[in-house]
Amino acid sequence: MKRMLSGLIVLCFMLTLAPMTLAQDDLGRLDGAVTLYIGSPMSMIGTQQKQIDKNNASVSPILLNNRTLVPVRYIAEALGATVTWNATQKAVDIQTSTSQVHMVVGSAVMQANGKDITLDVSVIIQNDRTLVPLRAVSEGLGKKVFYDRGLIIVSDQEAIFDVAKDKPLIDSVIAKVNDLPTIGTSEKYNELTKAFGGGGGARLYTTRDS
Repeated sequence: MKRMLSGLIVLCFMLTLAPMTLAQDDLGRLDGAVTLYIGSPMSMIGTQQKQIDKNNASVSPILLNNRTLVPVRYIAEALGATVTWNATQKAVDIQTSTSQVHMVVGSAVMQANGKDITLDVSVIIQNDRTLVPLRAVSEGLGKKVFYDRGLIIVSDQEAIFDVAKDKPLIDSVIAKVNDLPTIGTSEKYNELTKAFGGGGGARLYTTRDS
């Protein structure tokens, strides 16, 4: 019992260590970007932390069939687009100065500037909000997507962070949009859980785009 309690104390201490603080130069990378995390209702627009849906904490990006789906209205409006919802047709239209996107719930075909694009998964409704494949945001709105360990950053930058070189900075960004502790690797997770009798077996999100 004492060993298990000691292990829990060590685990809590390690998981609550503060990540590296973002310097001002690093914060500049997030100007104009929208940052989200799989399963988290929190986000950032630029460097400002916000709940994705102030009235519904259940709204968050999700994984479906190994693909990431995101709340389309929140991301589109944060990027300056106009979003229109047609309840009769269950269709969403997104318009910017350069793009027009049309998607229908239940369909995996998106129309972007008059061209049909087949997505990997269909548009869905969950928690009364429309979720679309992350690819629809990048291709439909002409944005770049950075993805690492569940972290999603939508911006105009081709490579906003370097996964290998910027891991401490990425961890700091994750901490701002994720309420859960950041572990980092499956090996570390297994090591920590075994310390107090757990079986380990972590599954981490990969850097594969959705």
